[in-house]
Amino acid sequence: MRKEAIRKTAVLRYVGGEDGYIVESPLSDKIVGVGDTPEEAQQIFNEILDESYQLYKKGKFSLNTHSGRPKQGKIRLYADVKPEIKEDIAKLAKEMEVSCGEALEYIFMNYKSSNQGLNRDI
Repeated sequence: MRKEAIRKTAVLRYVGGEDGYIVESPLSDKIVGVGDTPEEAQQIFNEILDESYQLYKKGKFSLNTHSGRPKQGKIRLYADVKPEIKEDIAKLAKEMEVSCGEALEYIFMNYKSSNQGLNRDI
């Protein structure tokens, strides 16, 4: 389990209603923080991540929600992009210690959040 990579890719979004704010990472759909305020959602996310990591070290928690192939229930994406965009995605992935696909998921989650009036990551 890549605890710090999950933390680095956490994204805040507003969902309204009773849920309010949600903090989640594209690296795990099992670790989610929900709160009435952005700060509360972030705090709960961090607490759940820390608890999940302790359980993971004891062999009692798995990030994978899907077994077998494709990896973690994902599909392959082929896209033609400018070379500099590919390089930037690779740099972001390296900086965040994630794969290029996970970096793209992170970018997309941020895009969705910005369309909801939020444009910040955790």
